[in-house]
Amino acid sequence: MGESFIIFFAVVIGIILLFSVIKVLDYLDEIINALGYLLLGIVLIAIGIALLVKVGGWLGAVGIFIFLLGVIGLINGFNDMQEAIKNLKK
Repeated sequence: MGESFIIFFAVVIGIILLFSVIKVLDYLDEIINALGYLLLGIVLIAIGIALLVKVGGWLGAVGIFIFLLGVIGLINGFNDMQEAIKNLKK
């Protein structure tokens, strides 16, 4: 129950952030891509933890892999966001 709430919360917050960025800064594709990577990373981490904790077994191993993909997505999103902020300051 708690994991599904985490996933739902991450998706709702990500969609709100994405639409607010699209409305205000629709010409900045880099920020939108970075937010997409961040949202994807958060959702994958939540799914990976849910599989690992609730299911276990082989799906738990898949959950670890999905968790690691989420961490990679978060790192990529943070790096893209830093580059976008640097480009905005120029």
